[in-house]
Amino acid sequence: MLSRRSPTPESKGVRFPARIEFSSIDHFIDDVRREGIRRVHLDLFEDARQSELSFVYYVGLDCVVTARDPAGDTTYEYIHRVSVVTETEPHCTDPNAMELARKRLAELEETLRAAGFDVRHGRVAEPRLNTQ
Repeated sequence: MLSRRSPTPESKGVRFPARIEFSSIDHFIDDVRREGIRRVHLDLFEDARQSELSFVYYVGLDCVVTARDPAGDTTYEYIHRVSVVTETEPHCTDPNAMELARKRLAELEETLRAAGFDVRHGRVAEPRLNTQ
């Protein structure tokens, strides 16, 4: 199992939830279910990175599944990279990649609902520090 636990960052007495990342949806489901969590969040996100050429971007499409334990101490996360496309803008316009992402989202939602989870859209986000 390639799950990874991120350290819990602290700053000025503020404690952030630990984050556990999973290599497969099955491991995510097993651990989240074991913790008694019933609600998960599922959504599609883009990750754009500029290439060596200033006019080309690598845009990744990620299906992200997150959940937080009832005490708010731990965030569980599974990310499935659906596709990476090259674009001239920092967002995906490839209809094939978008269709593939929609299909994967539907598959994940079906899997999560079949496992008994209440599936919501969006992602459980970590609190952000105001660094200004």
